[in-house]
Amino acid sequence: MGIIFAQLGRPAEALAAFEQAQGLGYESPLLYSWWAQVLFEMGSLDEALAALEQLLQLDQAYTAKVYSGRGIILEAMGRPEDAVLAYAQSIRVEMSADTCLRLCALLVKLRREGEALAFYGEGLQHRPTDIPLRQALAALYCQLRRFREAHAVCKQLLRLDTSQAESHALLGRALGGLDHSIEARTAYEQGVRLDPSNAAYYVHKGNALFHLGAVEAALQAYREALEHDPSFAVAHYNSGLAWGLLGYQREAKLACKAAKKLGYAE
Repeated sequence: MGIIFAQLGRPAEALAAFEQAQGLGYESPLLYSWWAQVLFEMGSLDEALAALEQLLQLDQAYTAKVYSGRGIILEAMGRPEDAVLAYAQSIRVEMSADTCLRLCALLVKLRREGEALAFYGEGLQHRPTDIPLRQALAALYCQLRRFREAHAVCKQLLRLDTSQAESHALLGRALGGLDHSIEARTAYEQGVRLDPSNAAYYVHKGNALFHLGAVEAALQAYREALEHDPSFAVAHYNSGLAWGLLGYQREAKLACKAAKKLGYAE
């Protein structure tokens, strides 16, 4: 019953059922796995860690899952360095793309980008066709302004699957970083076609158009972004720049004011 309550989003009842089952002498890896998850969702992080330890004692086959879960909990506890160790231990036992993504994202937050690149490479050796892993690697290369490497990874992504909007958007970022604005615009337009509700793609498309000197078209792209997400501060700010260049100073001031109200900082 505890697992059913957990699946129904009734954590207090799930916890009571798990405790009752334990009191009756029932123990299983599945019970402790769900128990740890419920405790985590309830914010009982120390107890969640303890439940994972019980799980590991019952069945060593769960080692990778336990270390990954430990990493998630330690990260939530504000112990990022310990979380890194836990995630790394998990993928040493069994490579999981999800755990590798968590580990690399945390390493980037800790400004340990070189280690993140190494783990992305290791993950892709084991999961060469994993799209999210390869997208995350391309995004990190773009963040590090290593656009040639980002471009190469994006080409690999599109050889694997041309239907992923994010892959086209990442290609646009890489091409823009290489000053290939026309090709970048084309890539962003394909991203918009595949995911027309993603406001960020319109902003990126607008930026490429802006760099090409097509200010009116750029402004239209920014306005489309705001139709999909009125709280997108960057779209407000960039539209302000475009309005200003087109000679509409009142609209430019209003747009920049809206951006700053939403937390945009130049």
